[in-house]
Amino acid sequence: MKKPLLSLLFTMLVGLTSFAQVDVKLTVDMTYQRVGQVSSTEFFDPANDFIDVAGSFNDWDGTDYHLTQVVDADSLYEITLTGLTEGDVLEFKFRINGTWTATTSEFWGDQPNRKYNVRSVNTEIKLIFDNYYPGWVPVTVNVNMNKAIDDAVFDPANDWVDLAGTFNNWGNNGSYDVLWDAVDGIYSAKIIAPVGEMKWKTRINSDWNTSEFPNGGADRVNAIADTAGGVTNEISVWYNDEILSVNDKFGADISVYPNPVRGILTIANMNESVNSIEVYNVIGTKVKSISTADRISVDLDMTGLSSGVYFINVLDANRNVKTMKVVKQ
Repeated sequence: MKKPLLSLLFTMLVGLTSFAQVDVKLTVDMTYQRVGQVSSTEFFDPANDFIDVAGSFNDWDGTDYHLTQVVDADSLYEITLTGLTEGDVLEFKFRINGTWTATTSEFWGDQPNRKYNVRSVNTEIKLIFDNYYPGWVPVTVNVNMNKAIDDAVFDPANDWVDLAGTFNNWGNNGSYDVLWDAVDGIYSAKIIAPVGEMKWKTRINSDWNTSEFPNGGADRVNAIADTAGGVTNEISVWYNDEILSVNDKFGADISVYPNPVRGILTIANMNESVNSIEVYNVIGTKVKSISTADRISVDLDMTGLSSGVYFINVLDANRNVKTMKVVKQ
């Protein structure tokens, strides 16, 4: 009778471990919303106003979720969310005086909510209200994880991707920027960064042991432009700068021509397993896609693409892939 009892106890312990309850501290910097600061957005008066947080964890009602001022830090406010479950995805926004308006709620209108995937340990997240900081500008980052998925390095069902760099003190200040929106294996996020040089890397599960270019490898370096003149900053890369490897599932007979190409590119000798074709540029952005069901050849119009190297991905319904390189003149 001892073995069944021990098994039951073990099962109960595993069950408890699987649903760990953790705390998450949210700290928000109100420096550039404070009345009296040198700022173009002065909406917050500490003497008369309050900050709350509304989100998926409180039915978007921040009535009982007011932040308190951090001791010896005039512009920092904090709140600890307790009893959260590991694996939950929180969506939330900070508000001034508990109202939803263009001047009191961050990311007003149809702008996305903040998101956080609850970890297995207590965590502090440091944020800036409305992501507004003088001299900092929006940057969109796209990371293609298809090679990491193909190599079983990254599991979309259980893993997450984040960024660490000069814009967030390499993740050492409790804050990080998670890449959330995934389309066809490409994860995207909007961050803010100072104008000038930005150094950074992508990590899996916020772990330096699973970062790209590990063991002292070089940082990524990008020049961030001032957006005042209508310039936008967008960065697109492959994780670890690797592209999808060739999968010979489709046989060796598939051909692409002419190569180099100026206008129409023909992909011929496809078998019945081919489901679609996707075209990526050298930084991992998908620039074309086409369904190929029941076709043995297709013509792709490359006329509108810039000169350079492109990768043609031939895929089946399970997204097994064969990749071929072409040059657009």
